[in-house]
Amino acid sequence: MRLSPARHAADARWCPEREVWESYRATLERCGLSAGTRRVYASRLGEFLGWLARTRTEDGAHAGVDAALALRDGAERERAVRRFREHLVDEHGCGAATINNYLAALDHFYRTHQGLGATGASRERPAGPATAPDSTELRRFQAVVARLPSPRDRAICALARYGGLRVAELAAAGVDDVVYDEDGMRVVARGPDGTVRRTGPVLPEAARAAVEHWLRRGPSAPSPDGRSRDRRPLFPGRGGRGLSERRIRQILAEVAAAATVPVTAHRLRLALTAQLCRSGHPAAQVQRWLGGRSPEPGASPVRRPVPADRPLPEIAEARAQRIAEARARLERTRAEAARLAATGERLLARATHQIRSGHLTVARAHKAAAAAYEYLADTDPARYGGKVRSSQEAATAARERSRACRTRPAGPASPPAESPAPPASTGRRRRTHERT
Repeated sequence: MRLSPARHAADARWCPEREVWESYRATLERCGLSAGTRRVYASRLGEFLGWLARTRTEDGAHAGVDAALALRDGAERERAVRRFREHLVDEHGCGAATINNYLAALDHFYRTHQGLGATGASRERPAGPATAPDSTELRRFQAVVARLPSPRDRAICALARYGGLRVAELAAAGVDDVVYDEDGMRVVARGPDGTVRRTGPVLPEAARAAVEHWLRRGPSAPSPDGRSRDRRPLFPGRGGRGLSERRIRQILAEVAAAATVPVTAHRLRLALTAQLCRSGHPAAQVQRWLGGRSPEPGASPVRRPVPADRPLPEIAEARAQRIAEARARLERTRAEAARLAATGERLLARATHQIRSGHLTVARAHKAAAAAYEYLADTDPARYGGKVRSSQEAATAARERSRACRTRPAGPASPPAESPAPPASTGRRRRTHERT
């Protein structure tokens, strides 16, 4: 994605609203904004005014928007901003951050220069926080970097990967920002206004070789503005000035596309943060090197102070150990609950069978049921807790009744039973006796 730069907005053949753009640039100088913000706002407005100019063409590609009325009428302005937003998405495939950047510039233009107030366009919601690329993505990215024919592009990718420099810091880097100390080569990070922000970590051997090779071949020509060699941009472009942020992003995007990995300068910073933390560097030192608010890649700002004498890998290892122990306890609890439930169901089925077959007394039956319900109550107290208590109470009541029956006093003695009369002899036996 490459939009027309701001200088095209000053061309009357391309943008009839040239006077509006020039007047807004003068307004920006009085707003107290940084040089980078003024440059971006002017560029974004130039693209918007150029798009408005094309609405007057006969092809009707942007029909439905009155260019002149969009600069002074609130309702037409909202319609124009909405159509321009659709143009950014459909024609150029802009993401949420780029669209929000354009909307911020248009809000400032209409509020400070036109007096219409901020636009009513809602901001795009980003897809989510960026994450560090994994080891496979980094290997593929570095393999493509190693095959780049341009030593300048190799040095840019090396500093983005191992120096932790942002795109704006790469564009503002000078030759004298490459420094050496007893540990090795480092790169000083500067802001767009030239102020020193920090000094990065020591570059590894491969990154140092790429930067030194570029220093030998690249920014060695005399500066066109008379500055010394050491004050020249580290990555000069046309006319001897430093490469623009747009061009550096394009270089990184081309390398990422060749490697088929979604790598950006920000994601490379996250990868370097994770690498330094795993190497045992203190969290405070990582923050001083990279200038971030949090030593953890992709995390929110640190809310608790991390002791400087305690390395972050130790903290991460302790946290990972606690998480592993908690997961192990959870698995043991689940296994124990399943075992108790199976035991309770088995005991309840056996007690039910013995009660129905008459093999248990009433008291023992209730006691067996209570034992079964105790196992089940460990897994579901709300469902089986009441049954445990009722079975225990029933078993106690049955034992009391049985004990009362065994200790009941004996009644009066009953008369002895008469002995039964001998059975009468049969007639056949009598006749046999008489015959003998």
